[in-house]
Amino acid sequence: MIAIDSWTSNHSYSYFAFIIVTSSKKQYVHSIKNYSSKSHTALFTSDEIEKVLEDFGAAKFAAVVSNSASAMSLAKQYIF
Repeated sequence: MIAIDSWTSNHSYSYFAFIIVTSSKKQYVHSIKNYSSKSHTALFTSDEIEKVLEDFGAAKFAAVVSNSASAMSLAKQYIF
């Protein structure tokens, strides 16, 4: 599974964290990326998720988990 979290820092920087969760429930931070200069559209978000999936092979992932923000929800629809 890949879990994605996004947040804005106290200094107004925008971050995405990509976390890999294995079948044995071990968690690994794949990356934390600063997307302050990017528009967080569903298309941009889906492209970034797909890059992480491609690092390991998309077939190895059973799910993509995120918050319910509209861009995240739509991004997951683009992928699947």
